[in-house]
Amino acid sequence: MQFLSYLLVFSFGYLTCKAIYFLRSSRLGLQTIKMSHLIYLSVIMKSIENLTTSRELLLEYLLRTNKSSNYITSFTINFDKQIKNIKQESIRSLIDIHPDFFKPFVEFEDWESSMVYLEKYKKSSNNFWRKT
Repeated sequence: MQFLSYLLVFSFGYLTCKAIYFLRSSRLGLQTIKMSHLIYLSVIMKSIENLTTSRELLLEYLLRTNKSSNYITSFTINFDKQIKNIKQESIRSLIDIHPDFFKPFVEFEDWESSMVYLEKYKKSSNNFWRKT
């Protein structure tokens, strides 16, 4: 009878240990996913900032070379459409790449809500970029 109680206590301890390790690794996995979202969004944001800077430089060049206002306007409209498309497609592809199990952990569904998410975890994102 005493051997049976030892076996039950060992089994309970073993299963408890496994459950704790499982929960800990699940938490670590979800933190990794959230951090990857922050990195992805900050890279996309920095890319858009660089594109906007390039746009301003090109507009300055176009004005110096006396291009027509229609040409400059069409360039600006096309550029704005491309930026809007980049924003939509980047968020859509990020959400679509997740398996169904992880989709509830994505806390945004469009560009505006992703920027709110990035602002919410701005400190974590900045800490990551400071370390690299």
